[in-house]
Amino acid sequence: MLRFFRKYNTIILVFGGAFLMVVFLVPQAITQLGGGSPTSIVHFEAGGQRFRLADMQRAQDDLRILGVIGSSGGIGMALPAGLPLSPDDMIVHWLLLTLEADRLGFVSGPGDGVQYIDDLQRRQDSTIQSPTQRFDSMLIARDELAQSGYSYDQIDGALARARGVTRLFNTMGTALQVSPWETAYFAERSAETVIGQVSLIPAAAVIDLVADPDEDELLAHFEQYRDQRAEDNPFAISYRQPAAVRVQTLTIDRNAIRNAITLDPVRVRVFWQRNQERFGNDFSAARSRVENALRDERANAIMRELESAVRSEIVRSRRGLPESDGYFELPEDWDARKTDMEALARRLEEMLGENAPADGSGIALDATRNEWSTIADLRQLTPRFARTDMTFTGLSFPQVALSVRELNPEVAPPFSAQVGMIMGPLTDFNQSLHFVRVNAVRPEGPAPSLDVVRERAVEDLRSIRAFELLQGRVETIRRTVADAGTVAVLSATYPEAEVVPRAEFQRAAVRNPEDGSPIARLNIESLRNAVIDAVEGWAPTQLPSDASASERTVVIASPSNKAIFAVYMTARYPATMQWVRANDMNLQRNIAAEYGTMNLPQMFTFRAMASRLNYKPFQTAREDESDADS
Repeated sequence: MLRFFRKYNTIILVFGGAFLMVVFLVPQAITQLGGGSPTSIVHFEAGGQRFRLADMQRAQDDLRILGVIGSSGGIGMALPAGLPLSPDDMIVHWLLLTLEADRLGFVSGPGDGVQYIDDLQRRQDSTIQSPTQRFDSMLIARDELAQSGYSYDQIDGALARARGVTRLFNTMGTALQVSPWETAYFAERSAETVIGQVSLIPAAAVIDLVADPDEDELLAHFEQYRDQRAEDNPFAISYRQPAAVRVQTLTIDRNAIRNAITLDPVRVRVFWQRNQERFGNDFSAARSRVENALRDERANAIMRELESAVRSEIVRSRRGLPESDGYFELPEDWDARKTDMEALARRLEEMLGENAPADGSGIALDATRNEWSTIADLRQLTPRFARTDMTFTGLSFPQVALSVRELNPEVAPPFSAQVGMIMGPLTDFNQSLHFVRVNAVRPEGPAPSLDVVRERAVEDLRSIRAFELLQGRVETIRRTVADAGTVAVLSATYPEAEVVPRAEFQRAAVRNPEDGSPIARLNIESLRNAVIDAVEGWAPTQLPSDASASERTVVIASPSNKAIFAVYMTARYPATMQWVRANDMNLQRNIAAEYGTMNLPQMFTFRAMASRLNYKPFQTAREDESDADS
């Protein structure tokens, strides 16, 4: 027995500690309060059944047994993965689970217990034991539990109840739990489908009919949208400018330097002779590998020397500067005193000497980027910059450049930079080094003047007026499509119109019915809803061919797209109960996605079970009246 407790001491502390207090201390207090024997003290009621201290003690034993056996097999508690066993109400929760499993016929006798161990050996969530090892370990733990004082009937009974709970959970744990109305709602979103022709008429189709705005009109337009965000107005117009920086980058290109290295054949052979264990005894066969290894060694040494030179310059430039909270207090004449990156680049080129690439690509200085660069602009730089990261932070080049404290004062170093200070190195997938200096910042905010966005403002204002002109023609467009029975007729009046011959509309998406691929330009909520709303009142069996041409035609104006969308319905596939039954799992996934989680509300959480079984704890322990009367 002592050997058992020594072996499972940690396990018992972890899995037993939570409920030892509940079962060993609280029952004593309740017994004293109630004044009766443990068998006559009722702790709670659930499912029309009373649970006494004896039941609580049996549940405690069950959980201890399952903890020891499960841990011996490397799977924690010997319960189904994902079972939401409440840590705060573990014993009561276990009793509710076993009650429901037993009532539904999922619990067999103790003979089911050993078979449950066989089930557990096939669990995939243990990586420290093979199935055979796991099975043997759990059988040994079962025997040692018996030696510690439990009977085999107790042990196998606990395992049998666990197997019953597992059957219950696997059978019903992911059952759909939504009301009929909610099911109908999600079924309509998932299944109600309309196929139709679509014509997209952009504002550009009538832009030639709109005159250029005068200065007063343009200024009024700019002031209206200057400080708005795109989501603040129906036209999705904004003249706010994103945060931007002016940067310089100094690159030490490892590949260019490596490729420029000329190898001395004698040195190559000496290198091979010193490393024959690594390359083998046949020089001819190993020559290319030897040359690559020697070239890598030389390139790495050169990179270290160049990096050290830049780091020394960074340290020199910072020497004597007051520092506070990881930032340096820069003097007023810092622009004149800061490191000249062009001079630094020339110094590095001189250090390269004969190893300098002929095209000068070993040291690359981008000193001419005086324009403002947003994070999107920085991502459009060469791929090597877009994919670089700070070796000690894991931040990408755009993130580092936009993390300067002047833009993000709440971000603490080393995850932020400082304007005017060289930072780095950043490394890329070729192990090249990039040193960056942000020379100026522009915080996010409204454009300072109309001139900054004049060209875009003129285009936006003309587009709004062209859209409003089209919007006034919606009814005419609707009648034209209905009379012709096709949206193609609109192309004669609006040559710029784009016709999509077949599009599949649902509440949640618009797709190509041929291959199921999304049609992004038509995936507009107002358009999707308008099409499905048009058939919402139809009988389940009604097809578009049974409706009038006017009922089959949907035309909407979309301000955010500055376009008119005309749809002529050609087919319909309504949401039916047959579809719901055939697509139950797809429907569950859609509901899970709507709730923002891949786990649907579970039937077997403590809260759900307590509500379902009408769980009633007694504030004060009391004797069972039926026992007291007898």
